[in-house]
Amino acid sequence: MFVTRCLLVVPLVTLAACASTTDAPRGSAPQVAAAPAPAAVRAAPAVRTRQQNLDDRERLATAVERLARCRAETPADAGLERYYREIKIESADSANRDALLRSDSRLTDEQQRLVYRVLILRKPCRAAYLRDLAALPRFADAVSDGIRKSDSAYLRLVEGKLTIGEFNTELERVDAGTQAEWQRLVAALESEVTVDDAADR
Repeated sequence: MFVTRCLLVVPLVTLAACASTTDAPRGSAPQVAAAPAPAAVRAAPAVRTRQQNLDDRERLATAVERLARCRAETPADAGLERYYREIKIESADSANRDALLRSDSRLTDEQQRLVYRVLILRKPCRAAYLRDLAALPRFADAVSDGIRKSDSAYLRLVEGKLTIGEFNTELERVDAGTQAEWQRLVAALESEVTVDDAADR
């Protein structure tokens, strides 16, 4: 799932496990590109204020909270239950995780339709999440990259190029990479806030 069972707890570092991307269109590029900066300017690290770092912390917490709320409001039905029973691992502690990882079955026509239906159901939450992250380019890029990789796996699954086991194995690998990058970004942001707090003392 795009973000699975995230618990919102402060401090920010507790958001580090909320970047799962396996269930998102990338944001559109600006219509007018700015003139490229000289290499020396581009290489210089951006100087950020304490308030900017605190604002980013709040934006991130809000984005994750709104995604969790959107997911919780998505109606569950027999189709979704079947999706997690037959096709996609719901969570690391799912009882059928090992069976799905070992599965050498390819999707039936009916299962293909079910995958498309679930992805359409999830699309509004994914799009809203990326809009919320637009003000946080580092996080938006990490999530978008994970979405691109997971969407590629979904496409190959419905095209019959991946078995259910291969698909779930790839999604777990994508999730692990995205989680690692998300945790790095959260730690960097938390470090920026902590440094600012120390400077104020």
